Amino acid sequence: MRLSKRLKTIADMADENYRVIDVGCDHAFLDIYLTMNGVECIAIDNKESVLKYSRKNIDEYGLSDKIKLLHNDGLENININSNDLIILAGLGTNTILNVIKNKDINQMIVQSNDDVYNLRLNLSNQGYKIIDEKIVYEKKYYVIMKWARGKVKYSQTQLKYGPLLLKEKSKDFVNYLEGRNQYLEELLNIIPNKFFMKKLNVLIEIHRIKAIFK
Repeated sequence: MRLSKRLKTIADMADENYRVIDVGCDHAFLDIYLTMNGVECIAIDNKESVLKYSRKNIDEYGLSDKIKLLHNDGLENININSNDLIILAGLGTNTILNVIKNKDINQMIVQSNDDVYNLRLNLSNQGYKIIDEKIVYEKKYYVIMKWARGKVKYSQTQLKYGPLLLKEKSKDFVNYLEGRNQYLEELLNIIPNKFFMKKLNVLIEIHRIKAIFK
């Protein structure tokens, strides 16, 4: 089957030696693809209406006996093993943080729809480090991160833009930064001078981005 660029990037980060627990599985396309490539999957969603389409898709690929489909609220009452890879994609940062709260997780792949800075900050403060990180463009930019247990101190620039993205500087990442810089430059010009601190914060961010390209 053919996945979207976002889902294919997530799939490529998954290790076949791990069991995948996909929270917020949507239509289960990721789980179908991974199962067809030898990965054991548990697909979870808290909406029965979504799971109806998941079941239909799983049945169409003849995988109903291989993919465990659960109507569940996040990871509640789920027995997480040391070789489980948790996937949380297409959710908001607050939702992701609530799902993993007080859970013993060794590795996870996350893709938040908002506030990636706060996600990096919270996960790093909880004793996780980024071991893989990609940005893809598919009508909009998606940042996909793989985290594992480990202590790393990230700078403000790394928390904002990603430590591995800053190293790799892929085409999508460069395009994202250029678009971000253009937006900030335009914002700077329309903020009234009386809002000095707001203008200063925007200017600081512009200089932060320009420093990345040096």
